[in-house]
Amino acid sequence: HCIQDKQGFMWFGTTNGVYRFDGIRFDNFNTAHGLADNEVFNIFEDSKGRIWFLTYNGKLSYYADDQIINETKDPSLAKCFVSNAFHAMFEDYFGNLWFTTIDGTLVKKSGDQVSMISIVANQKLFPDKQTSHTIAYPLHSSEDSTLYIYHSNAIYKYNYDEVNVTRVATMPYISKYIFNYESQSKANTITLSNSIVTLSGKSVINEYDLEGDFPMTMASFENYAFISYADRNIFIRKGDFSQPKLIFRGDIANNIFKDRQSNIWFCTKDKGLFRISESSLQNQIWDIASGLPSSTITSLLVITPQEIWLGTENGYISQIKNGHVNNIPYTDRSMAATRVTDIIQSADQSILFGSDSGIDQIAKEGHLVPRLKPKNPGLGSVKNLSSDREGKYFYASSSGGVFEVTNTCPFQITRQTEPANIRRFTVHIDKEGRLWHSTMAGLFRSDLNNINFTTTKPICAERIIKIIELSDSTFIGATESSGIFVIKDDAVIDIIDISGKKGSIVCHDIYPYENQLYVSTNQGITILEKKGTKWSFNSIIDTKDGLPSEDVKRLQIKDGVIYAATTNGLAILHSFQNRKPDSAFRIYLRGITGSWGASTNKQKVTFDYLQNNIQIDLSTIAYEAYGNVTFKYLLNDSKDWIPVSGSILSLSKLPYQENHLQIQAIDQLGNNSNKLDLIITVKAPQWRKPWFQITAGAFAFAFALLLYYLWSRQRINLLRQHFLVNTERARISADLHDDIGADLTRINLMAELMRHSDDIALIDRTTEKLISESRNLRHKADQIIWALNPDNDNTENLMSYLHHHGLQSFEDGNTRFHFENKLTGKFKMTALIRRNIFLIVKEALNNVQKHANANNVWISIKKNKIELLLIIEDDGVGLQNENPNNSDRSGIRNMRKRTTELKGKLSIESGSRGGLKIKITLPFNPINYEI
Repeated sequence: HCIQDKQGFMWFGTTNGVYRFDGIRFDNFNTAHGLADNEVFNIFEDSKGRIWFLTYNGKLSYYADDQIINETKDPSLAKCFVSNAFHAMFEDYFGNLWFTTIDGTLVKKSGDQVSMISIVANQKLFPDKQTSHTIAYPLHSSEDSTLYIYHSNAIYKYNYDEVNVTRVATMPYISKYIFNYESQSKANTITLSNSIVTLSGKSVINEYDLEGDFPMTMASFENYAFISYADRNIFIRKGDFSQPKLIFRGDIANNIFKDRQSNIWFCTKDKGLFRISESSLQNQIWDIASGLPSSTITSLLVITPQEIWLGTENGYISQIKNGHVNNIPYTDRSMAATRVTDIIQSADQSILFGSDSGIDQIAKEGHLVPRLKPKNPGLGSVKNLSSDREGKYFYASSSGGVFEVTNTCPFQITRQTEPANIRRFTVHIDKEGRLWHSTMAGLFRSDLNNINFTTTKPICAERIIKIIELSDSTFIGATESSGIFVIKDDAVIDIIDISGKKGSIVCHDIYPYENQLYVSTNQGITILEKKGTKWSFNSIIDTKDGLPSEDVKRLQIKDGVIYAATTNGLAILHSFQNRKPDSAFRIYLRGITGSWGASTNKQKVTFDYLQNNIQIDLSTIAYEAYGNVTFKYLLNDSKDWIPVSGSILSLSKLPYQENHLQIQAIDQLGNNSNKLDLIITVKAPQWRKPWFQITAGAFAFAFALLLYYLWSRQRINLLRQHFLVNTERARISADLHDDIGADLTRINLMAELMRHSDDIALIDRTTEKLISESRNLRHKADQIIWALNPDNDNTENLMSYLHHHGLQSFEDGNTRFHFENKLTGKFKMTALIRRNIFLIVKEALNNVQKHANANNVWISIKKNKIELLLIIEDDGVGLQNENPNNSDRSGIRNMRKRTTELKGKLSIESGSRGGLKIKITLPFNPINYEI
C-alpha cells in the first residue's frame, strides 16, 4: 500500500516495515523504531497529520513528531485491539477514526474513547445471512451525521445519534475489497462475477463486465482506471472502462496510487515499486509482445506517424504501418553480428539501411533488393549513413573508411576515401557539400575530393558518434562519454557536460527540435535548451515518463512526438513537453548530529562551546527529478549564499551566540525550494557569560586597585627610602661636619699652637692631646664607614661590631665589659635598623661610662620567633631614686626616639646587680631574614 502525506512524502507499506520516500532516499521504520508489526497492510493520514499503520497483528501505531507512537506511548491504542488484523481505515466528518477488520468488526476511536460494532455477532443490526466475503467498509461521511457502511450484500446507513444502522440498498456479488474510492461519496469495486461496479452511498451507478483472468486490484481516477489481473498483467481502461490497453506486465499490483504531481505508483507483489507520469498514459510501446522480432531496437526511421521503420539487433527490418507490424529478415542467422545500424529513405522512396554486413535496400514495394557486392569483402560494419543534395550516399565503415555508393539500385561503390584502413564512426555531408567524419583521433572536416589525414588536424580530439548541423551553421557533436561539443567555424566553442547520477553516461544519438537538443543516452533522453548563446541542461526523460528502458539507442521527433528506440522496444511519447512541474519541490532536514549527539528538534539546536560542530543531513521532496539538486545556505548576517558540497552541511567554530541559519535547495533548472530556518545556539564558556564577565570585571577592578595600592605602597616606600637615604646623607654630612669637622678644627688649632709656641711642656701636652684627638677621630671615621658599608647589614657583623665597640670604649678605664650573643644563625638587617641598634647601644655605654661609676657592664642579645631582645645592665650607682622611665636626660630621650623609629619598646629599671638595666624589645622575624 502507499499514500502521499500532506508534506509530500510518499509512504509504502511492506512486509519489512514501512518506508518513507522523499524523491531521493528511502527511510525504513520497523518494530525496532516502535512499529506495531513489520507487515503493514494499509497506511492512512488523518486530519491531524498522523500517519497510521494497519498491520498484520492487529495492533495500531502511528507516526507523529518524527517518531512512531505505539501502545506504550498512547495507551488508548490498546483499547482498539480486537485480535484480528485491520485492513482499512476511515476518518469521518467529525474526526472520528474508523477501523475495519478482515472479519467485519468496526472499531470507532473518538479521542481516547473506543467503541466497537461486531457485524458478524450483531444479527439485530445486520440481519442478513453472512457470507464468506464479510466486510465492513465506511463509504461516505457527510455533514448530516450519516455514515454509509458496506457489509456483505448491502449498504447500511449508520446514525451517530441513535447508534443504529438502516439498510438502504442491496448490492449483491461485491468482492472482498473496495478499491480507491475517488471521493467520499463514490467508489469503484470489482464483483465476484468479474465486473466493475461504480457505487455511491445508496445505489449502484454503473456496472461493466471485464474479460480475462480474475481481476485482483483496481484503481479508478477521473477518466481512466487501472486493473491488475491474476495473470500478472496490468491494463488501463479509459472513460467507460472499455478498450483495455496493456501497460505493465510481470507482476500483480497490490496497490495503485496517484500522487499530487500526477505520478502513478504501482506497488507490486514481487518486483518492487514502479512509477510513471500520468502524462505518459497516452504513450505507446512496441516490443516483442506487439509483434516485433526483438525488443532491442538499433535503428529508427519515422516517415509518418503511420509508417515507422525499425532495425533490430537480430537482423530484421520491421515496418509498423497503420498499427500493423511487417518483419523483413535480411541476414544469415549464423553470423555473429546481425545488427541493423542505420536507416534512411532514398530519393526514390525506397529504404536504405546499413548493417553489420554492409549496405542494403528495401524497395518501396516492400521487398528486399539483392545485396550489394562490395569490391572489398572486409569493409566492416556500417556505422552511419548520409546523403548529399545530389542524391549521393555515403556511409562510415568500422574498418574501411568512408564509402560513396551510387543512387541507383543495385548500389555500386564508386569511391572509397583514403586512408582506407582508418575506422570511421560517423559521416555527415553539410549544406556546403563538405565531408565531416570522425575517427579514434577525433572529428575531421574534409573536401570530398581531398581527404588527407597527414596534413589535417582534428577539430576536436574526441570520438564523435553523431554530428548534426543547425540552421545557423553550428555543428553539434555527441561523444560517447565526454559530453556534447558545440562547433562553430571549425572550432569548439562550448562543451556541455551531461553526466548522470548513475555513473558514466554514454551518448548514442542526438536530434534537434525547435530550440532544444534531445540526446539519447544509456540513462534516458537528456534535453538541452539554448539560452542566449549557451546550451544548458533542461530535463531528463526516463522510465517514469514512459520509456520502457533508459538505454535509448536512436530517437526522432515528429510533430512534437518523441520516437525512442530502446533496448526494451520502441516508445512513442506524446506529451513529454507538458509534464506537470513538481509543486512539492521542498527541502527538509533528515537529521542533525554532532559530537554532542543527535537533535530531535529540527528548528532549534543548542550545544556547548567545547563541542562546537554540527552536521545537517539535507534532502528534498522532488519527484520530478530535473538532474542533481544542490544546496546552499546563509549564516547570520551573510549576504551571499554559500554552496554545500553534497547533501551534508558541516559547520564548526560557530560564534558563541544564537546563530540564524537559512538553507535552500536549487535544481539544475534554477528552481528554488522553500527556505528552512534553523536556530543554532552555541553556549558560551563561563568566562564569556555576563555574570562571569561582571564578576571578572569586579575582580579585575579590585585586582587593579590592589596593584595600585601595592604600587602606591612601593612608591611610598621608594619615596620613603629615598627620603631616608637623603636623611642619612644629611646625617652623615652633619656628623662629618659636626663631629669630625669640629675634631679636625681642634686638631688644626692645636697644631697651630704648637707651631708658634716655644714652651716644651706645652708642646708635649698639646702633642698628647693631638694623639688622643686623632685616635678619637679615627674611631668616629670607622663608625661612619662601618655604618655606610652594606656588607655589614646582618646580625653577625652587628654583634661583632658591638662587641668590638664595647671593648674599645672601656679599654682605658676600670670598667669591665661583658658581651653575651645568644643569636644563632646569620640574618639580614637593614642599615637603618643596624645603625639605630648601634647608636642605642653606644648611647647606653656612654651613659655607663660617664655616670654609672660601674665596675662591670653587660650586654646580652637574644631572639624569639618575632622579637629581638637587647639588655644593657651595669653594677654602678643607677639613677639614685630618680624614676628611670621619666628621666629627661638627652641620652635616654635619644634611645627612646630610636627605639620608637624601630617600632620597639624601651624600658629602664634597676638591675639585679645594683645598677641600671635597659631593656629594648624590637620586632624582628628572623625567618624572613635568614641568609
